Amino acid sequence: MSTPGAVMEMVKKQRAKTAEVQAKKAAEIAKKVEARIREQERLKAEAERAEAWRQLQQALKSGDGNIAAQNSATVSMDLLAEVDQDGYNALHSAAAQGFAECCETILSRRDFLPAMLSAQERRGWTPLHCAVSSSGDEAEICSLMASHPSCRVGIKDHQGRTAVTLALEWGMDTAKTAILDAITERYAKVGQSEDGEVDAELEDTAAVEAEVKKIDLNPNDMGSSAGLKLIRAGRMPDCIRLIKSVWPFINQKDDVDNRYRTLLHHAAHKGEPDVCEAILDRHDWRSTDALDLEHATALHLAAATRNVECCIAIIASGSCLAVNLQDMRDQTPLHLAAVRGDSECYNAILAHEDVDLSVRDYRNKLAAEYAIDRGMEIGMPVIDRTDERDLPIDDPDLQVDL
Repeated sequence: MSTPGAVMEMVKKQRAKTAEVQAKKAAEIAKKVEARIREQERLKAEAERAEAWRQLQQALKSGDGNIAAQNSATVSMDLLAEVDQDGYNALHSAAAQGFAECCETILSRRDFLPAMLSAQERRGWTPLHCAVSSSGDEAEICSLMASHPSCRVGIKDHQGRTAVTLALEWGMDTAKTAILDAITERYAKVGQSEDGEVDAELEDTAAVEAEVKKIDLNPNDMGSSAGLKLIRAGRMPDCIRLIKSVWPFINQKDDVDNRYRTLLHHAAHKGEPDVCEAILDRHDWRSTDALDLEHATALHLAAATRNVECCIAIIASGSCLAVNLQDMRDQTPLHLAAVRGDSECYNAILAHEDVDLSVRDYRNKLAAEYAIDRGMEIGMPVIDRTDERDLPIDDPDLQVDL
């Protein structure tokens, strides 16, 4: 028979054993909870990185530099270094868009992959080439990249051009100067390596500087006004070749002496449908509805000069979004075609789905009224809305004997 002391000892041992089992279970539960929390945090971080990558890609396409800069700091560097179907990595895209802050963010990251600066897209362009061609902050971006220890300024594209050569061809003097200043400062105190061999990067620099000295090219030949000069001079084949190249100034406007006209204005005015089509085929063209000094669009000029093929090219492009714009005489392109009795241009413009037949000009006349006056076989449109310039009356049912 057990004594009370023995029983108490057994109870004590049992309690200790139970407490040990419970402690082990609690530890296991705590480990599982901790593992679950870590997994949730990992999934959350992955989701945040994926969302940042999505937002960065969207920003690079839509032109939002602030969002691009914010997300380029958190996106995985492996993703930033990935190339798309055209061979672009994130640095190519940011440089091409003129996103200086985004480029600086990527270049300053501790995990930056130097190979990104030497990567070449389908044309053989490095990010530095893209920086030269950007329409904003090109000098700042060129300086950032050319100053980086991993930037090889002597890399040539598939046409044998370094970034400096490209800058010279296009008349991008600020970009050219930024690159040359950066590499001059970068290598100012670097002569030869310890073994007496000239560093490969110094050879690149020397080659670029020699190239600059050899090039005998008027910087304006590929500059911002090159296309405008060619079309004004009547050099249409040269103009088309320039437009179909990677010349970045497709939306450039002429000076005040040439009425602030775009290339499309000039092409429409001169009756050059091939030039019009080349311009309108550019993916970066965005000035179809631009106004010149007389508040006229290119479609106004095509109609005014009876160039029906140019009218068709502009309407068929799908980029004419303001077909009813009025010039200084409140006339739309349709008015101008009607005033000239030009049924071909009139019908070409009329094919645009957004044409408003109720627009009146400075004489309070519809385009259709001019057309009928000039013997064109068209019907008078039914106008459902009251012209805004009509005087209001107190009694809408008032009848007046005529």
